[in-house]
Amino acid sequence: MESMSDEELMAEFQDGDIDSLSFLIKRLLPQLGAFARKLSPNRELADDALQEALQTMFKKADSFRGDSKVLTWMYVIVRNASIDIDRKEKVRTKLNVSEEVLYEQASGSSDFADVADSQIAIRAALMALPDELRDPMILVFLNELSVDEAAKILGIPPGTVKSRCSRAKGELAKILAELDPRTPNQKSSRSV
Repeated sequence: MESMSDEELMAEFQDGDIDSLSFLIKRLLPQLGAFARKLSPNRELADDALQEALQTMFKKADSFRGDSKVLTWMYVIVRNASIDIDRKEKVRTKLNVSEEVLYEQASGSSDFADVADSQIAIRAALMALPDELRDPMILVFLNELSVDEAAKILGIPPGTVKSRCSRAKGELAKILAELDPRTPNQKSSRSV
């Protein structure tokens, strides 16, 4: 099984070899997990999304048509599960704001200079982008997918993926500049 491609393993599963799907998912699990964690700002939510996605993959593997690579198909399922989990969490959070949660948020804030790892700031900036800009950036730059693969996952033309990545880079630069205390605060100078 190890020498078989993802597509061959999926075909074997669809021909009745149940173990081939388990082997395929175990082989791709590190990539799928990394993708889920890049889509969600919270590791627990990412793990929940991955769990839901895996269940969906097992349920829907029979219906895989081979229109795309198996990994692309799985990325779409993980992305959709992440979106669903994120929406549920936003609703739950809005309905369940307690003093304890507010205290945790306030005590968790820190100055840009106090952040030891710049990746934390970059991740926060990335998560601040709207979904339409964040998703192409994650797929193309973090997951290193081609523009065409990202376009298939997102269901948009490749040119749109390129333009959204370009816009996202500009927005990221603005967000990161606002977080950097060495950059003059342009907002306060406008309001004076």
